[in-house]
Amino acid sequence: MREKILIIGASGFSGFHLIKFLKPKGFEIHGTFYRHLRRDSEIEWHSLNLQHRQQVFDLLKTLKPSGIFHLGAQSVPRFSWKHSQETFAINTLGTLNILESMRSLKLRSRLVFASTSQVYGRAFYLKEPLQENSLMMPDSPYAASKGLAELSTLNFAARFKLDAVIARPTNHIGTGQRSDFVFSDWCRQIAMAEQGKRGPVLEVGDLTLGRDFLDVRDVVKAYWLLFVKGKSGQIYNIASGKCRPLSDYATFLMKQTKLPMRVRVHSDRRRGSEPSTTLLEIFKMKKIGWRIQSNAFQALKAMLGEWRNKVS
Repeated sequence: MREKILIIGASGFSGFHLIKFLKPKGFEIHGTFYRHLRRDSEIEWHSLNLQHRQQVFDLLKTLKPSGIFHLGAQSVPRFSWKHSQETFAINTLGTLNILESMRSLKLRSRLVFASTSQVYGRAFYLKEPLQENSLMMPDSPYAASKGLAELSTLNFAARFKLDAVIARPTNHIGTGQRSDFVFSDWCRQIAMAEQGKRGPVLEVGDLTLGRDFLDVRDVVKAYWLLFVKGKSGQIYNIASGKCRPLSDYATFLMKQTKLPMRVRVHSDRRRGSEPSTTLLEIFKMKKIGWRIQSNAFQALKAMLGEWRNKVS
């Protein structure tokens, strides 16, 4: 029998790319969706609401997977300010439902939990690379919900010997990302302008901020390495360890446009006070053999191409 893998949140952005990465490895892959099912991935699909513990319990009892990648989340920080209860219900309670179900069923599955580097929050103001043991200081309901989910995961790993590893990825981009996220939104604006569906203006926020972006394909490779080599009960930063100003990415996109466009900094797109850089130390990931193989600018170019096809 083939080894069975469950991807919770498989219909999302990272889940789609993780499916593509795992398919050639011969696993029996099962994926969950909540509202929207991606029909472009030939795996076994299951409808799942993470907020309902019985649903989670029943699915894990039926499948008894040897590996679980937990990518399911309300992942838009801006949305979390207006919908904080829903964000905590999905991200924190949903994770607890997985952990409780695994404990009750005495599953020996390895759990890779996709958290976020945003749990560091205000600690980034130190302007130095943050390590996995740096203080969590989340500054949004989204980041706080992920931080609480992390603490719960660590507690279950220590107290009940669950086999769980935590990933803290930085920003990642690629095809299939929703327009809620900054670069996907920029690509959408450009594609629409090229089709005459909006003016030739790219509206942006603060371009002076330095951010670390990865191609999502490198991130899912990191998840895989954590599945096979990560140490249970441990946290791993996933990043390039370098920050570039957002202006570099805007300049790159401007060079790809099919018509003259200008950039306009829009006050409504600023998020208020934010750290100027978000540097992470990635020694632990390097130690288990992870290396960046893709280029964020290549991913950005692919995203623009995808949006051109969508709006044409």
